[in-house]
Amino acid sequence: MVQRLRRKPLRRQDVDTIRSATERVSTDDERGEVHYSNFGPSVLGHALAAKAGLAYPELLHDRLLRPLGMTATSVATRDDDLPVERAHGSRAAGRPLDPWTGAGYAPAGTGAWSTAEDLARLAAATLAGTAPGADAATARFREDGDTRIGYGWFTTRHGDREVVWNNGATSGFRSYVGFKRATGRAVVVLGNTDKGVEPIGLRLLGVPQEEAEAAAPVAAVWIGIGLAVAFTFLGGLSLLGTARRRELDRVTLLAATVWGVAYLALGHRMGDWSVVPAWLWPVGACLSAVGIAQAAARWRALPTVDAKVPWRRVLSVVSSLVAAALAVAAVVA
Repeated sequence: MVQRLRRKPLRRQDVDTIRSATERVSTDDERGEVHYSNFGPSVLGHALAAKAGLAYPELLHDRLLRPLGMTATSVATRDDDLPVERAHGSRAAGRPLDPWTGAGYAPAGTGAWSTAEDLARLAAATLAGTAPGADAATARFREDGDTRIGYGWFTTRHGDREVVWNNGATSGFRSYVGFKRATGRAVVVLGNTDKGVEPIGLRLLGVPQEEAEAAAPVAAVWIGIGLAVAFTFLGGLSLLGTARRRELDRVTLLAATVWGVAYLALGHRMGDWSVVPAWLWPVGACLSAVGIAQAAARWRALPTVDAKVPWRRVLSVVSSLVAAALAVAAVVA
């Protein structure tokens, strides 16, 4: 079971958040331009639910999920509602990520969970025109030269192929649902990492590889490799170099020790360990451990501050420690 996807960090927002935001929106009588929005579908979903006297998850179940037999699909507005047999999302490099829940942006996809089988039912019924609200897939407005949009579904022309689709992304998950009316073929691709799956879906629908891969550009592989190797070894090597200096004091050695550990943590979190051999990280950890041991051996013999202007040295070290803490906190959060 994989979480259905959208964009932007919308977790833990409630319905009151949507209501409050709606009150701050001004409108006019002229038609606007097409822009991607999570807010718009959320306003519409909650307005329809209020009209029916139901919460949005109940409305979705009654009007769509139950008629199509989508028994494995649900909306988790609280952590307690998360499916027991769900997939667990992560970064492409392997770092686990917490799933999103919340009632506010549920109509836009936050907290929605489904399976390939259930979404295949939806895609097939929409393609056949038998799904409730299937006409939403009819293109009505132009987004750009190749793409038009209906009520939630996009229609994009790839050469002589026209694909109706939707996708999305949330914490550690990606998905793509698409179909071609001309061939009657539909595909569902779900992934439990933050790597886009659109190219897979498009290739299955017959779109050429180069054009399909352009639908979900990814960062160069060497970036993740470089971060893994550099950060894993930089801290330990730097600490070893500092611990062997003749002129040294405790505050400088303390800063080098903290960075020795911080770089190791940054390498673990930011490196692409799906490509880099995992055994390199323990090697880097051992290198840092040797540096810490040498630092401990010299600690007693060192002065606390060895500088002509002590307060400058202390301020520099404190700033360095704060920077290390903030760097690790930013990546771990």
